[in-house]
Amino acid sequence: MDDGSVWPPAFNPSLFKLNGCSTTPLVGRRKTFNVGPGQTYTELNTVPWLSLQAGDVVNIFYRSTPYKTYVGLRSVGNSTHPITINGVTDSSCRRPVISGDGALPADDAKAARFGDYPGGTLAGSGIFMFYRKSSDDYEHSAAFFAFKNLELRDAVYGKSYVTYDGTTRTYDYFTAAIYAVRIKYLLVDNCYIHSNGIGLFTNTRGQSENDYSAYTFVRGSKLDRNGYFNSETEHNLYTQGRRVLVEGCYIGQARDGSSLKDRSSGTVIRYNFVQASARALDLVDSEEETYTPVKSDPLYDYAWVYGNVILNDENSAYGYAGRPIHWGFDKIVSNSRKGSLFFYGNSFLFRTKDGYYTTVFQMGQDGEIPSTSNFTILCWDNVFTNQPSFQKQTYLRLLADSGRLTLHGINYIHSVFDHSRRENAAGIVSTSSEQGAGTLWTGPSTVLDAMTFKPNAGSVLIGAGNSFKPDYSQIEQANPDFKKENLERVAEYYTVSGGIAGARLRPNSLALNVGAK
Repeated sequence: MDDGSVWPPAFNPSLFKLNGCSTTPLVGRRKTFNVGPGQTYTELNTVPWLSLQAGDVVNIFYRSTPYKTYVGLRSVGNSTHPITINGVTDSSCRRPVISGDGALPADDAKAARFGDYPGGTLAGSGIFMFYRKSSDDYEHSAAFFAFKNLELRDAVYGKSYVTYDGTTRTYDYFTAAIYAVRIKYLLVDNCYIHSNGIGLFTNTRGQSENDYSAYTFVRGSKLDRNGYFNSETEHNLYTQGRRVLVEGCYIGQARDGSSLKDRSSGTVIRYNFVQASARALDLVDSEEETYTPVKSDPLYDYAWVYGNVILNDENSAYGYAGRPIHWGFDKIVSNSRKGSLFFYGNSFLFRTKDGYYTTVFQMGQDGEIPSTSNFTILCWDNVFTNQPSFQKQTYLRLLADSGRLTLHGINYIHSVFDHSRRENAAGIVSTSSEQGAGTLWTGPSTVLDAMTFKPNAGSVLIGAGNSFKPDYSQIEQANPDFKKENLERVAEYYTVSGGIAGARLRPNSLALNVGAK
């Protein structure tokens, strides 16, 4: 498991299961716990979850009915001996399902009353809950956990669970399939997480020096249809911690929440398919309290979004975004990320028939931005287009309200848009570089295939990528672990039937195109 010694880690295609199958159980370096039909444990509740140790593996075998147990986790693994909760698929690649609908507490969580605190409890917060036992040191944090090949669902308002006292209660709104008060080094790999209040939630409260999450990796997973129609505070992913990497995922809609909401440092979002909800990507300020382990990270002011296909569909039953990509803050301007969002090699697709105008980026909140010259969005090698069957002359605002968006290299905009380079004091500038002046190309949507999102034969996008090289020297000086080489675009999002997500190396990594593929 990645130890975070360099950031970001290099893309590794061998880590992705492009068919979603994992039919062979893993063997733990210390102990192996097999759960399922004909196994040592037939149900999840009897596994000693709170006593797991470094190198342990819990194999959960597929069965036709869901498992219904919620679990407390608090153990500590390490990079060579992580604690792995592993789904074993059947031959048709079906993952074992763990449902929160009617879930019972794990026996050890019930006995320890895991997560109880004066006036409340974590019970009912999710299917897998990370915190500490009452006998643990106050600063204790779980670490090095991997979730693989699982389907997690139904920890959601409207469904119920059984309390430690044996009564039945309805879930609150703010529940998650994976709910972490704090967790260091968490991997979610090849999982399907849907129909929860939140898919994945990692928190950083900052109530003590160690009260934070760090190094969250979400890889090759599908997160879709979490959240609610009448609440905007629940999302598919909701991460707050030091360093977050989301790669090769299908990130669907979250109804009135955001598809991905992040309050972290050094965020890297690469090679994903993202469909916008209230927002597609909401990259804003940390909500730490007394201690500030996230804001004190030298990479707090930076994020990288590259190689993604991002769809904003006005016709979707689950809504769409008026301002799909948000950078900076939504709470307190002094806590804002004050540096650069690097946005490159993405294909941004609109489906707008009846809208008068559409906007891509928002910086800050309600027209307020941090007072620093470094606060900007840098764009190059991107495509912004309307898909052919949804074309209408629509007014495109690249940037709303206030802020500064800088176009480097080449960016392509579909000519059906009446595009604005300056709107409501939001500055959009083209700057020169060693590759030449920043350029907006315009033309038809047929530069991309409507189904695969790849450039069509003869497209001007082919081979025109890599049109700008950012200067990372200041970031490198402040961050010895920063590896700019690992931010080069080398891969692309990939999916097969069933929406299984992943990423693979591009067929020819030397000839980069404008756009994600």
